[in-house]
Amino acid sequence: LELALHEALLVSPHRTLNPRDADFFFVPVHGGCYISRFTRPTPRHNLYVKPRGGAPILGNAHYRAALDWVRSRHPWWNVSGGADHMFAFPHDEGSCVAPIELRPAILISSWGRTELGPRNSTTTMGEHNWYNRRTLPLMYASYRCFEPGKDIVMPVFTSLSQLATSPYVAEGMPRGGAAARPAPKRRLLFHFRGQILRY
Repeated sequence: LELALHEALLVSPHRTLNPRDADFFFVPVHGGCYISRFTRPTPRHNLYVKPRGGAPILGNAHYRAALDWVRSRHPWWNVSGGADHMFAFPHDEGSCVAPIELRPAILISSWGRTELGPRNSTTTMGEHNWYNRRTLPLMYASYRCFEPGKDIVMPVFTSLSQLATSPYVAEGMPRGGAAARPAPKRRLLFHFRGQILRY
């Protein structure tokens, strides 16, 4: 999500290099890449090498460092109080792990958990659990994880060709080059968020 969004914005015809002309500022933190184990060998900062409270604590600190850098080097955050700045949170728990200081900013995640003051993390991976009474006040989740009307839900990146291979796509959409055929009726509605990892 965060890399695909960043790359799309870099080549967008709506992008401007003049901050005075900008309506929004996208801050490319790449926090999901920072706290996830996508590369081998595993980077030294990764939670699998040096556990320091798990992924949410690492992610929160990484985004906070980026925010401190933006505040100290660019006047535009202070002009709007951050209301026109956008940050992506592609990790399993979305913007629950965002620093509370990002509350005025526009947070982009793949999950729109809307309840106020959520009292639990939804992950089954202990190292990704953000609900910790000691560190919760540092996180956006101490207020909420998604604010309708301000934050944005963006689905995770999936290519159209991958979607087209599903027998459950909308009727009329070609499937992997095959002729369109009616989609079978669904008996169950199920939404799986995240992924299953095997190490």
